[in-house]
Amino acid sequence: MPAEDAGGDDGSDGIPDYLVETGCVDPDDPTQPASGVIPYDINALFWSDNAVKTRFMALPDGTTIDINGEDDWEYPVGSVLIKNFRLGGRLIETRLLMNRLNLDLGIGQWEGVSYEWDDTETSATRVIGGKTKTIGTQSWTYPSANQCNQCHTDAAAGALGPETAQLNMDYLYPHNAEASNQLEVLDSIGMFTTPLSTPAELLPRLADPFDESASLDARGRAYLHTNCSQCHRPGTGVPSDMDFRYATPLENTNACDALPSQGDIGMGSDARLIAPGSSANSIVLERMSRRDSVGMPPVGSHIHDVDGALLLGMWIDSLESCISSP
Repeated sequence: MPAEDAGGDDGSDGIPDYLVETGCVDPDDPTQPASGVIPYDINALFWSDNAVKTRFMALPDGTTIDINGEDDWEYPVGSVLIKNFRLGGRLIETRLLMNRLNLDLGIGQWEGVSYEWDDTETSATRVIGGKTKTIGTQSWTYPSANQCNQCHTDAAAGALGPETAQLNMDYLYPHNAEASNQLEVLDSIGMFTTPLSTPAELLPRLADPFDESASLDARGRAYLHTNCSQCHRPGTGVPSDMDFRYATPLENTNACDALPSQGDIGMGSDARLIAPGSSANSIVLERMSRRDSVGMPPVGSHIHDVDGALLLGMWIDSLESCISSP
C-alpha cells in the first residue's frame, strides 16, 4: 500500500477500488494475505456484532514499530493493519487501517478503508462513504473513513488492537503449527525499534474477558479497555472525562460512583456512571445495552453485546468500593 497523501472519503485519494489491487492480499486468492503480511491476535476482543475476525499487519521494508511509554505501538508511515470479518462463516468485509502520509502536515495519519465481499467471496470492492446492509438476519455497517476515525483516535495512537498488553499471548502460527508468544516472535524478527529488554511474562497482559480462570476484576477492566478506552481516555475530546484504560486505577477513572455529566438517561437520582455494587444504577452498563441515541458505542453497531453486558454487570455488582484491589 503506497504511503500517499491522505484524501477524502470520496474515491479521489488514490486508494484502489478493489481489494486485490491494494497489495495486501494474495492476487491468486484475495481471501488470503499477501506474502510477508504478519498474522496476529489479541487477548481482549472488540465487540463487532457477532462477527469473527482475523487480523494481519504489514510494515514497509526496513521500518520498525516504536513502543511508547503507555505500551501503545506507533507504526511507521506506510503501515497497514488488515482485518477480515465473517458472519456465520461467510467473509463479508475486509477493513484496512492505513498510516498514510499527509503531505500538508508532513506526518502519518491513520485512515480506514472498507471493502465489501461479493456473495461468492471471490472479490471485494471498496465502500465509499459507508453503507448499511442486511446480512442474514442482522444489519451490518461498512464504516466510512470518518466513522473509523471516531474510534481510531490519535490519543489511542490510532491503531487500537496492536499494543503490548493485547499481543502478549501465544499464537498458533500457520507456517509451523506451533504456538509462540507474539511479542517474542515479533522481537526475534526485528519488528521493534528498541528490542524488548523484559521477558514477555513480566510485561503487561490483558485478560480475556470471557476466560473464567482470570479474576472478575481483570476481566471487567479488560473489556472496558478494549471496547471503551479508545474514546474514554485523556485527549480524545469527547464530552466526558472518563478514563477506561486498564492501567488506570478504578478510583481515577472518573466513573466509579461519579454523577453523570450528560444526564441520567431516565435512570433517576441514584444513577452513577458506575455504581459500585449496583449494576441496575450504572449508566455505563445501561448505555452499552442500548442501541438508541444514548447507546454505546455511538457508531458501527446494531446489536448489543449480551455476554459483555452480563460480564460487566457481574463485575459492577462485585465492587464493594471504588478503591482498586491491590
